[in-house]
Amino acid sequence: MIVTKQTSRSSKYLITAFQEVVKNYETLLKDLEIDLFIVNHDHSFICQFNRGTIEVLDQIKEPLLWLKHVSLDLQINTNPIAKDIKFSIDKGVIVCPIKIDHQAEYHLCYPYYKKPNPNLFFSLQLLSTHISFRITNQINMETIFLKNKYHEKICVASSEGSFTINKFGEVTYMNLKGQEILEMNAKDVIGKHVSEIFEHHNQLLEILESSHGWVNRDFFIYKPNKRIHIVKSAIRLEDDRKQLVGGIFLFREIKTVRNFVADIVSTNTVYTFDDILFKSKSMEELIQLAKAAAKTDSSILIESESGTGKELIAQAIHNYSNRCNGPFITIDCSSIPRDLVESELFGYVQGAFTGARKGGNIGKFELSHGGTIFLDEIGEMPLDMQSKLLRAIQSRTITRVGGNEPIPVDFRIIAATNRKLEKEIQERNFRLDLFYRLNVIHIALPPLRERIEDIPTLVHLFIEKTSKRENRPSPKITNHCIELLQMYMWPGNVRELENIIERVTILANDEIQLNHFPNYIIELKEAPLPKKEKKPIHIDEQDSSMIRQNAEKQLIMKTLSEANGNKSLTAKRLGISRSSLYNKLKIYNL
Repeated sequence: MIVTKQTSRSSKYLITAFQEVVKNYETLLKDLEIDLFIVNHDHSFICQFNRGTIEVLDQIKEPLLWLKHVSLDLQINTNPIAKDIKFSIDKGVIVCPIKIDHQAEYHLCYPYYKKPNPNLFFSLQLLSTHISFRITNQINMETIFLKNKYHEKICVASSEGSFTINKFGEVTYMNLKGQEILEMNAKDVIGKHVSEIFEHHNQLLEILESSHGWVNRDFFIYKPNKRIHIVKSAIRLEDDRKQLVGGIFLFREIKTVRNFVADIVSTNTVYTFDDILFKSKSMEELIQLAKAAAKTDSSILIESESGTGKELIAQAIHNYSNRCNGPFITIDCSSIPRDLVESELFGYVQGAFTGARKGGNIGKFELSHGGTIFLDEIGEMPLDMQSKLLRAIQSRTITRVGGNEPIPVDFRIIAATNRKLEKEIQERNFRLDLFYRLNVIHIALPPLRERIEDIPTLVHLFIEKTSKRENRPSPKITNHCIELLQMYMWPGNVRELENIIERVTILANDEIQLNHFPNYIIELKEAPLPKKEKKPIHIDEQDSSMIRQNAEKQLIMKTLSEANGNKSLTAKRLGISRSSLYNKLKIYNL
């Protein structure tokens, strides 16, 4: 019968250690009368030293019957000659503990028939102590090695650059990404003090003196022909006794941080020129102009009334341009509080003002690096901010609030407004020089009433869109209904048309009837279109203006009533800014 050893992890270390140690004790061990055995707490055999072959064996032919009678939990022997040796005289076995992490995990056993020489006690004690040391050392060395390997692999695979310093401020490690970002070779910097490598070494050495690190600080590394902008965080390293060991620094290039944040905050540009449906000649010419403008980096100004689809055109231009893979950052100039406009556009550094975010914040212009920034409702921008915007456009650099380092940014501007900027310039509400900078390519998006031939196409598009969303068949619409829609002046333009078609699609079953429309649409049936010409009733320019103003006034009054006088909700439903609503309320004396 063959008895094999136990196969625990530590027993493997034990056998290896026993094999290495016995080489140093060959002279002693060859004089033994009986083999040495190593067992665990359960009296299970682990291995034995065969005195005949001078080797360690991990299996035996017969079980050790004497072993089950031996106590492995003996009291310490009080014999002054061998006071640290545990042994059992009546059982004829000397037992010496083999310790791992100060705990007796195994036992070295030597059975004897006659009283051994006292020197044997010391030899066995020395042998068991030596084995204990080798096992512990081997486990610790392997653990340290694996930790270093794990750390190294993690650092190599990391998308962040990193380097470490010891408590004296000397660089001890730099990963591959760090070498790539900083354009340095680890061999050239390891062992050097940070003051020999970085101009901002005083901030790096702060963690050796303070009790905590810091996050997301901006630093600039100056090279002969370039400047590297990085965002860095620092972590103080301490041992188990809370004693300083050193520090680790994690950093990324600012462009990586920009791209990461831009992916989160960037508007999802889902619209392309293929999504813009039209039949009118005016829209055909506009799309041709927009496509030509998209292939340049020139600034574009889109002027049109509210609800015509200015952002849709802006997204289509972005997706058709060479910047289509970059971010598309939208800024609604009418919705940003006046006091926060500058920090929102250009960002700020830590401590720039009360309540400033720790580590600072990246502004919208920085986030648009490599892409497009869409300034919606540019006419609403405060006059004092217009000069700072002009400077950013001219220099293609921005400076964060509270900072003094100019940061180069590569962006393309598309601005949009529902105001007549020439009139705003005359009234000194808008800077002429900024207008020239923005108005390099001018796109005037026609209102819906000037392209009524597009209405049938848009109506069917919105019916299909609503039906698909509501998971129901698309109802039909009569020609008479479409003719009435072509007679309406559409002060809310395409947005208003979409809202009305959504309403009638939900109310209708198989076919959209006239009674599904609001009253101000139904009332138009009293002035039907001529059957032959299939064109809207001719109205001169003065009458057209009066009809449009009256329709707009009625729409505002109705929407304001439905919103219970809530002007913010009314402006949102009409698709205009709140300031525009106040202007119209003043004009119509409402």
